[in-house]
Amino acid sequence: YNTISFIPVEFYNLVNLIVLDLINNKITKIEKEISNLVNLKILNLSFNEITTIHNNISKLVNLESLILSGNNIK
Repeated sequence: YNTISFIPVEFYNLVNLIVLDLINNKITKIEKEISNLVNLKILNLSFNEITTIHNNISKLVNLESLILSGNNIK
């Protein structure tokens, strides 16, 4: 297990990022700035502590795979 509790703000500036894999951490939410990652194809946040997802995630038009298993999303 890792101990990342949030996605660092600098990540949201990586507009050419294609894969973001932060499995097995302690992330609690997906910030609205996730929509900045316009080229993201794979987002794996499995086994974190996420309870809510910001609706801006729908702006990730290139997203092919969203993996959120092992979270407590309400």
